Amino acid sequence: MALSKEILSQYDVKLVDGWLPPKGDDLRPLIAMPNIPRPLHGVNPRTLLGASTWNHMRRFCYNQANDTCEICGHKPENLRNRHGHEVYEIDYAHGVAKFVKVFCLCSVCHLACIHTGRALTLWKKGNPLYPTKFLLLGAEHAFKIISEYNRDNPGADLRAYATFLDYLKQDELKEPMEKLINQYNIKFYTEAEDMVDWGDWKLIVGDREYPTPYASKEEWKATMEEREAKDTVRIMQKNMESNFTGGVFNDLEDILGENREAKIVREAMELAAKEKGESDESIDKH
Repeated sequence: MALSKEILSQYDVKLVDGWLPPKGDDLRPLIAMPNIPRPLHGVNPRTLLGASTWNHMRRFCYNQANDTCEICGHKPENLRNRHGHEVYEIDYAHGVAKFVKVFCLCSVCHLACIHTGRALTLWKKGNPLYPTKFLLLGAEHAFKIISEYNRDNPGADLRAYATFLDYLKQDELKEPMEKLINQYNIKFYTEAEDMVDWGDWKLIVGDREYPTPYASKEEWKATMEEREAKDTVRIMQKNMESNFTGGVFNDLEDILGENREAKIVREAMELAAKEKGESDESIDKH
């Protein structure tokens, strides 16, 4: 991840050559897992093993976890807001990601704390499901878990993945993010850039290896732009129909106690959904 000299000088950022998931019963460090390396975007168990196998894997993890988030302990009232998320061992020095298992996460930990790169991208595109407050409340949720873990484990050095520092590049997010980082005394980590050639990356699932499908960063970027455009439409349709918005922000209320803020955001998003519906009706009439 490319970070400016200004950010590197202002914050404590550690360069790493790998990442390993936590062992034992305390799985809070999963909140600091890195984004999947860009050369492996779109290469994952759900696409490689097929929908039937993936559904079996995620339902198994739901049952094992009793539908409870294995990071923060929250049990969503709406079961649509518990997600299966695959976790990997990542070796940046050799360009290898090895699939470990699927964990049960709440939608808050999953969408607002772990998929931070995706959240920021959709926020930039103005997706109403990813407003400013969603990103900031997600960051606070992650930072709070990291801070509490370090407090509970003297000598621990759990750090947030540096994608959160990309939020500082946005004028609307910069000041509130700086306050959160200072409030929770957050340190960061990131991988060094281009430790291996782009085409050398591979994903290991079981005893099989799957190479990156992209020959270059340019090919990856073009593919992601096309996919994001399709995903935005799909997410909007699916989530508005399934009351995704209310469910996730209700969970944020429960977890963070930000009732007033979450209500404001939810009402704004409901208004956006209503306006979109009225706009669609107007188009249909013409």
